[in-house]
Amino acid sequence: MRKAFLLLFVMLLITAIAGATDVQKEQVNAAIERFNAGYTLSAEEFHLLKSVDFQFNQGPVIDYAGGPDAYGYIFADIDEPDGPTYNWYDISATGTDIAPNLSDDDVEGPLPIGFTFNFYGVPYTNFYVHSNGVIGFTGGFTAPFTNAALPGTFGGPVIAWCWDDFNVASGAAGSVYYETIPDFEPGVDALIVSYVDCAHYGTGSGFMSGQTILLEDGRIITQYDYFDAAWPVDTQTIGLRNADGSIFLQADFDGTPANYPYDDLAIEFSIMAGDANVMGYVTDSSTNDPIAGAMVSIGNGMDETDATGYYEIFDQFSGDNNVMISANGYFTYMGAVVLDPGDNDYDFQMDALPPPVSGDYFTDFEANQGFFDGTGTWEWGTPTSSPSWAYSGDNCWATVLAGNYNDNDDDWLTSVTSFEANDATAMLSYYHFYDYEQNYDGYNLQISFDGGDTWEVKDPIGGYPDSDVVGLDQEPGFNGTTADWEYVEYDFSMYEGQPFWVAFRHGTDSSVNGYSGAAIDDFFWYAGYEYQVLITPVQGTTVPGSGGMIVYSAELINNVGAPMQFDAWTWATLPDGSNYGPIQQVPVVIQPGSTTIPQLVLQVPGMAPTGLYTYHAAIGDFPNTIVYEDIFYFWKVGFGSMGGQWADTDWSLAMNGLASPTELPQEYEVASVYPNPFNPTANINVALPEAADLSVRVYNINGQMVAELANGQFQAGHHNLVLDGSSLASGLYFVQTQVPGQLNNVQKVTLMK
Repeated sequence: MRKAFLLLFVMLLITAIAGATDVQKEQVNAAIERFNAGYTLSAEEFHLLKSVDFQFNQGPVIDYAGGPDAYGYIFADIDEPDGPTYNWYDISATGTDIAPNLSDDDVEGPLPIGFTFNFYGVPYTNFYVHSNGVIGFTGGFTAPFTNAALPGTFGGPVIAWCWDDFNVASGAAGSVYYETIPDFEPGVDALIVSYVDCAHYGTGSGFMSGQTILLEDGRIITQYDYFDAAWPVDTQTIGLRNADGSIFLQADFDGTPANYPYDDLAIEFSIMAGDANVMGYVTDSSTNDPIAGAMVSIGNGMDETDATGYYEIFDQFSGDNNVMISANGYFTYMGAVVLDPGDNDYDFQMDALPPPVSGDYFTDFEANQGFFDGTGTWEWGTPTSSPSWAYSGDNCWATVLAGNYNDNDDDWLTSVTSFEANDATAMLSYYHFYDYEQNYDGYNLQISFDGGDTWEVKDPIGGYPDSDVVGLDQEPGFNGTTADWEYVEYDFSMYEGQPFWVAFRHGTDSSVNGYSGAAIDDFFWYAGYEYQVLITPVQGTTVPGSGGMIVYSAELINNVGAPMQFDAWTWATLPDGSNYGPIQQVPVVIQPGSTTIPQLVLQVPGMAPTGLYTYHAAIGDFPNTIVYEDIFYFWKVGFGSMGGQWADTDWSLAMNGLASPTELPQEYEVASVYPNPFNPTANINVALPEAADLSVRVYNINGQMVAELANGQFQAGHHNLVLDGSSLASGLYFVQTQVPGQLNNVQKVTLMK
C-alpha cells in the first residue's frame, strides 16, 4: 500500500512539474512538498500550483489553519495572526426559532438568507438547517447522525459547522434561531444561525451553544460558545464541501487536532485572493440589448450587471475558471474562460427563455428537446438499450441513450419555462420506461415555484412505488424495472394560478451501475379549460308564486391570450326535468383574462310551476357545441297567475355598458290599481326595498274576502299581482295590501261587466 501511495505521489509530481518552466520547477516542487506536508500555502504558491494543473488533496491541519482547497477556500482560527476574534451574537430575542420544527435527524427549509450568498461559485438566496449541525443550500440533503470525514455522504453543498448527533427537539430544551442582520459590517449584510443549549443525542446530558455567520462578501465564521463536560468534543466534523463532493476543506474531524473545538472559539473560512481581474458586458443574443441584473459568477467571484449590462470581478485565480450567468427570462449560461494575471475582458451573450406556457402543451420530443434541458446523464435522441425504442416516434429523453448510468449520479432534466394551471382540472402526464437497482437508485418528478431555486417532490396519482430511494437522498421515487412503457399522471388542481417549473431528478448510490435508468416520452400538460363562463346568484334564490327576479353575475374567462368570439346562451331546467329556453342567446367576445358582468337580471314569471330550478349558462357554438357550462339553483314557491314571461339581460349589451341595471326600490309602495274600472283583470304593482312578508287580499262590500293574491315571503323588487274577476259579480271591491310594520294600503276598485 505504501509503495502504491508513493507511486501515485510521484506521478502527480511529474504531471504537475511537466507543465512548468525550468525557472519554476524548484518553486513548484517546494510548494507541492509543503502542501502534502499539510502547511497552509501562500497565495503565490497556490497560484503557481493552479497554473500547472496540480490536483489538490486535503492535507492535515497545521497550526489551526488550513487550505486552500481546489476552489481557494482557506480557514484560520483565533490563534492565527490573521484569524477572527470571538464575538458571540445573541439573537434569541429577535431571531426566528425553528427548533420546534426540527425532529431527530431532520431538516428545515428553505429559509431566506436575506441576500445572495456565493458558495463554491454558485449564488444562493435560501438555506436549509439540519438538526445535526449542518447548513445546506439545496433541498433534499440529509446529514446522517454519524459524522464522517469530508466529503461525507451529503447531497448538495454544505457547511458542516459542527456535524454531530444533536438532540435539538426530541425532549431537549434547545433552540435554533436564525436572523438576517443588515450592515453587520459596514456595507455587508450577514445571516446568523445559532444553536443555543442544544443536547447531544448520544450522551443525553451533554449540551453546547454555537453559531454560524454567513457574510454577504462570501466569508463564513463559525463560533462555539461552550461545550459542557458531558459533550464529546472528539466526535464532530467541521468544514465545507461543494455540491458533488469533489472539493472540500476540513478543519476538524473526530478530535484532530486534539481538544478541538473548545469554548469561545471562532473559525473563519474565506477565499484566498487571486491574481486576475475580469470585466465585460452581458447582452441578449438576439437583440444585443444589455441585460441588467444578471448574476455573473466567474471562478469564486460574483457580480451583478448594471443597466448597461456591465460587470467586473476582482481577485480571481489565473488559469481556467468556470462561468455561470443567470438572469430572469434567460437560459442559464455555463462555460469557462482562461484568465491571465492582471485584467481580462470577456463579453457574454444569453439566449432568451421561451414564454411561459399558460395553455395546454404537448411534445413527443420528435422535432426537438421540448421545453427541457438535461444535465449529466440525461440525453435527448433515439434510445438503443433498455428501452431500445421510444414510446412514439424515434426520440425521447433518457438517462444514457445507449448504456448504463453511473454511480453517485444526481442529474436533472429541467423545464426551461414555467407552466400555469388554469383551473382545478389541470393535470400533467407522460409515458416512462425505467430500469433501476431496486431500493437504491431511481427517479422522481419535482416542481419549483421560484424559478428553480428550490424544489419539492411531486407525488403521482397512486404514489411512488418506493418511499425512500437511497440514491435520491431517501426521497420517494420510481425504481425497479418496467416491462414496457407505462402511463403516469399527476394532479395539479391545487396549484391554480401558480406558475411552476418541472424537473425529473435521477439519483444513484455509490455501487452497482448495471442499469439504464429512466426514459421519458409524450409529455402532456393539460392546463385546464381555455375558456370558461361562471354564473353566481347575487340576490335572491327564492322566487314567490307571483313571480320575481334573480340578480346574478357572470364571469367570462379567457386563458389563451387572444380575443375569442362565442355564442352565449342561458336556459332553465324546470322542476319536472324539462328545459325551457334559450332565454337569451347572443354573441360575445371574450378578451384575454377575466371579464365580469356584475349585474344580470333573470325574470321568472308567475306562471312558472313551483319547485327546484336549475339555471344554465353556456358559451360555444349555439346550439350544438358547448365549450363550457355553469349552473346555479333557485326555488319558486307557489304558482301565480298566467301572466308574465321569462326574460334575461342581454349579455352583449351589459358587457358594453348599454344594459340598464335593475335598481331596487327605495321604499315600500303600492301603485294605483290599473285599470280601474276593470274587466276582467286588474294589476296591483307593489315595490319592496327588501325581502318582506306580503299579503294582498280582495274584499266585497260585505267585508268577505273573495280573493288572496299574495300571502308569504317576497324578495326585494317590483312585483305585479293580477286580480282576475272572471268569477266575480260586477260591483265595488276593496284591495288591501299589507307588509307588517311597513305598509297598509286599501284601494277601491270597480268591476264592470
